[in-house]
Amino acid sequence: MRQRGRKSIARVIALNARPEPPRLTVPEILTESEAKIFTEVVGSADPRHFTKDDLPILIAFARATARADVLCVKDEDMPLWLSVTRVQMSLAMKLRLTPSTRMRDKRNAAPLAPLPRPWETRDAAS
Repeated sequence: MRQRGRKSIARVIALNARPEPPRLTVPEILTESEAKIFTEVVGSADPRHFTKDDLPILIAFARATARADVLCVKDEDMPLWLSVTRVQMSLAMKLRLTPSTRMRDKRNAAPLAPLPRPWETRDAAS
């Protein structure tokens, strides 16, 4: 049952103060370069963004990113690099790392440039 009357400030503060969950730690199975990528991705997001359920996808993303960095050097590796970056992009979207997937609502998106109104445009003939 809801509290009747005015709520005390102590109750409001207690309800809004939630401790941040601990950040995910780097798994030991990752190499040094993969661990660096993992740490950067996890550290750049809100602590509540990733959960333990995201760990396999984060590991795959770190590995794909590290692999793409290695493959971008030689021209003969271009087809493999393209397939790795497709996997990397797919994983980034699943982890909500891309700007388009972070938008919760279309109303929060950047507004498009306004189109000129028909009555405000001037005819080139006149």
